[in-house]
Amino acid sequence: MGKFVYVALNGSDAISAFTINSSTGALTTIVGSPFPAGSVPYMVRVDPSGRFAYATAYDSDDISAYSINSRTGALTPIAGSPFWFPTLNGAPSGLAVDSSGRFLYATDSNSNYIVAFSIDNSTGALTPMSGSPFASGVGPWGAFVHPSGKFLYVTNNGEGTISAYAIDSSSGSLTPISGSPFVASGTGTEGVYAIAFSN
Repeated sequence: MGKFVYVALNGSDAISAFTINSSTGALTTIVGSPFPAGSVPYMVRVDPSGRFAYATAYDSDDISAYSINSRTGALTPIAGSPFWFPTLNGAPSGLAVDSSGRFLYATDSNSNYIVAFSIDNSTGALTPMSGSPFASGVGPWGAFVHPSGKFLYVTNNGEGTISAYAIDSSSGSLTPISGSPFVASGTGTEGVYAIAFSN
């Protein structure tokens, strides 16, 4: 783990890929990079096993999925990719994979939804989850799974709040936590994009 870096290039509709020098931290471009993605990719995430990578595409309204070559880090599109984002007037931006690698969550900043998928453990393919999409706050942007895998937090850039959900460990379904959404500041007007967890 930690051998490769993937970067969303929303001006080039591609994913740039690098190997990391374990001694110096320097980056070297992977052969074949950049790899084609959807129109205006915003976020790229790797599943916990390091076998699959996913990228949201803001303009083409889909998610590109790739298998990762464990030796070279090169990306190969997964059969069925890109996967359609099943909302009207969608704009997928944020992306999170749960700690078990079974569920993927993507925010739709135009339609105020979180779209959830189950991940095929063998192929990495995505299947829309029952009950999805789930309602969020206004302008959901970032999606972050708690290290425990029990909770999902979504930053609502359009209203300065954080939506919080309990993740069903069997189905991946989301249930809003009491009190959600939580105001991220005293005024509730700031744009919020990212959060971080401490130990």
